[in-house]
Amino acid sequence: MFAADFDRVVMCKHELKDKVLTESLKLFSRVGIKNATMDEIARQLGVSKKTLYEQFDNKSELVYQLMCREMEVHLSLLNESAQNIVEQTFKITSEFRNYMSKFNPMMFYDLQKYYPKAWFVFEDFRDRYCCPILQQCLKEGVRQGLFRHEINVDILVQLRIAELFISFDLSVFPPSKFNVSQVMIEVSEHFLYGLCTVKGYELMNTYKKMQE
Repeated sequence: MFAADFDRVVMCKHELKDKVLTESLKLFSRVGIKNATMDEIARQLGVSKKTLYEQFDNKSELVYQLMCREMEVHLSLLNESAQNIVEQTFKITSEFRNYMSKFNPMMFYDLQKYYPKAWFVFEDFRDRYCCPILQQCLKEGVRQGLFRHEINVDILVQLRIAELFISFDLSVFPPSKFNVSQVMIEVSEHFLYGLCTVKGYELMNTYKKMQE
């Protein structure tokens, strides 16, 4: 009986922590990370600040754990299967764009400037997963005859990563003038079409029309 009760308590704590992370992400997406306080997070959840601090030692730890969880979501997107590499690349780009378009660009500025531990999680994910998977996709696209054989894979991997970062750079694309989702659409399509052979181009158009 005691063991069953203990398991329920553990499960409740786990569910509460996940709910805190989910609601915090919503708040950060609206106002940025720095501007959101633990008081606001507790108020949005309808719990006391004491309960919140029982789950997380401080706001920095909350942000860190949120980044860890979100990178797991990204990894599942990167591992999606498809019939060919153009479809896979298009799906990854499309899902990533839809996912990231929910976020306030200020979040990335706040992460870099005020939460280095959490930002390291993002950079580590980029280096350990994004770059190798993108490199593999580009090589496979060349092998399938869908991407141009003369592309320099190493250069284009770095270019694509830089494009993703610059899409959220407030000094380049200020939110008052640009919609982050539209920026990602334009940048992503420019990148993908530049890779394609005629065969790949036709597939790109097919998948694009399916998304419309």
